[in-house]
Amino acid sequence: MSRDYKIQIKGEFIAGNVTFKDLDILDDDFVIIEIKGSSFGWNFFNDEIKKDEKCECCMKYTSLKFICSCKKVGYCSQIC
Repeated sequence: MSRDYKIQIKGEFIAGNVTFKDLDILDDDFVIIEIKGSSFGWNFFNDEIKKDEKCECCMKYTSLKFICSCKKVGYCSQIC
């Protein structure tokens, strides 16, 4: 099963030590909870959320810090 899909959503990104009581959720609000493993990227994103991309060497999803001069692939570290 491929997990290389991305779903852009409108909404508020909430991270950290927050409880549902803290969020002031309305009856017609939706809550999406996503749990990420190291070998998969985040599927849901918006402008607030920095997207993790797949490193073309180690295949882990992370922030790519080294982009190839071709601008088509990226790598998570200088070693990769």
